[in-house]
Amino acid sequence: MDAVIDFWTFIEKTNAAKTADELFNQYTCTLGKLGFDLVLMSLMTDHLSIGKPKGHGIIRNYDESWMKYYTEKGYASIDPVRKQVMLTTHPFLWSQLNAQDTYTKKQDIMMNEAQDAGLKCGIGLGIHKNNREIAGFGVASSDGTAEINQNIVSLVKALTNQFHMAYTNIERKHGSSLPPEIANITNIESDILHYLSVGKSKGVISDIMGLNPNTLDYHLRNLYQKLGVNDKAYAVCVGARYGLINP
Repeated sequence: MDAVIDFWTFIEKTNAAKTADELFNQYTCTLGKLGFDLVLMSLMTDHLSIGKPKGHGIIRNYDESWMKYYTEKGYASIDPVRKQVMLTTHPFLWSQLNAQDTYTKKQDIMMNEAQDAGLKCGIGLGIHKNNREIAGFGVASSDGTAEINQNIVSLVKALTNQFHMAYTNIERKHGSSLPPEIANITNIESDILHYLSVGKSKGVISDIMGLNPNTLDYHLRNLYQKLGVNDKAYAVCVGARYGLINP
């Protein structure tokens, strides 16, 4: 991969975005450096936290002729990518979804047509919040040359987590003031968040803070609950957004 992505700069720029369009531009430009020039976000469930109903492709730069065709064919009801997004928070490759040869004939046709429409090297990702809101993302390469490896997939997940967090803050009706749950983070939880942000493992954090693994897990669960997240990467993004950690 020739492109160098400064993730902290991405956090700063996306946190500073004033509109969803400005934010999406930052997101797509950064993904474009990785070879993924096509991006789509769907709200898989109603998002009461930002006053938006569920909808497919509410933000996207996919080809509009494909979007129209997709809608006319009713593909949302059979799309294996959408189905997988609802099941997992782990990023996945579209090409691996049919590893067990489980596609129906219609699904096989749909995925082949998506390839023909320029949706290649696809990565899917679902973001599941504790309030049961789920957002789904698809990123793809129109020329099929995007490099895909574990590091790239992890970076796409981190970028997407940050984008989603910044997007929900922009769209939230009452602005992005510090929520009460986050304001009540304890000193121990704050220290744990700091160590997560600098890449420390749970084992190392236990040693540094003198906590046994069960106690650390207890504080982690409380921290994730307050931040409204379910993994380390998203916790760091939310923490950076609200000034709980510093670069």
